[in-house]
Amino acid sequence: PLCDRLGMRVANVYSRFTPEPPYNFTAPGIEIVKSLGMGALLTTMASAIEHRRPGFEKYTETALREGIQKLVRTYKDQLPIIIRNGNEAHPADEADAQRMIAAYKVIYEAVKEIDPNIIVTSTSVGAEEVFFRNGFQRYYDVYDFHQYSDADGIPGDFESYEKMISKYGMRKPVWTTEIGLNSQGMSRLAVAIQMVKILTRFFACGGKNASWFGIMWPAPDGRLMGSNGESFDVFNAKYCLYSPKITAITEYNMVNAICIKEAVEQKNYSNHAYMALFRDRDGRCLLVAWRDKGRADVFLPLPGVRSVKATRIDGSASSLDAS
Repeated sequence: PLCDRLGMRVANVYSRFTPEPPYNFTAPGIEIVKSLGMGALLTTMASAIEHRRPGFEKYTETALREGIQKLVRTYKDQLPIIIRNGNEAHPADEADAQRMIAAYKVIYEAVKEIDPNIIVTSTSVGAEEVFFRNGFQRYYDVYDFHQYSDADGIPGDFESYEKMISKYGMRKPVWTTEIGLNSQGMSRLAVAIQMVKILTRFFACGGKNASWFGIMWPAPDGRLMGSNGESFDVFNAKYCLYSPKITAITEYNMVNAICIKEAVEQKNYSNHAYMALFRDRDGRCLLVAWRDKGRADVFLPLPGVRSVKATRIDGSASSLDAS
């Protein structure tokens, strides 16, 4: 419900299935997701294999294939689904990467056998060459990475993908299923500012879908307040009241401002200013602008535009006459 409140249309569902017939599965929260008209990002047992969790060796090729196909068959006609094939894998060596890729291949081919249109995301590892060198890109529709640094690191992530694609081929859309900021001890205003910058940079660099890391920590007794986990949460979870922090307001504005718009251009200016322009299929535009140092009056020529809605970092907004 909090994802829906912010305007997001896909929720992560931690689905699991057993390694023995009849491959019983769990997908906690999926009925709520369905009731809100959202889609589900379903996880697989690939992460258990990646991280050698207890019992991972029981997931044979047959178990992986039958388990994921039962999960997909159950939900594919009930709501939009995406399959998330792994989570933050870091192979120890070439053989370890090949072991993981063998599992990705089974799951990917099993999903496509049921419905070729279902999207399968890569393990959220970024552009690690050991995976590309061993052909993992053949078993995904989307590249995925996780990022918890400031906005300046985002262009480098995309440059790394470009390097791997130019070397090994297979261009695909880039997503981030977790992006955020290690923010314990930071003011919420500082986090909100970085949220605008990080999400803008991600989409301006060509990213297609993003999930800000920050709706997760119920605190019925209030003891989580001030913790590392609580610092990520965009809602104030103390006593499970879920009042929005400024980061929730900022996320709401970013979700609904970018929406279906595609990046047109981004530019760094010599006076420490940055701007990114987005436009949708109907010609509606979004301009995101900030200045890293100091203040300055800026003139923005907008030929052919009559009115502009200006939204500030705190969520306040005003209509401006641009004619």
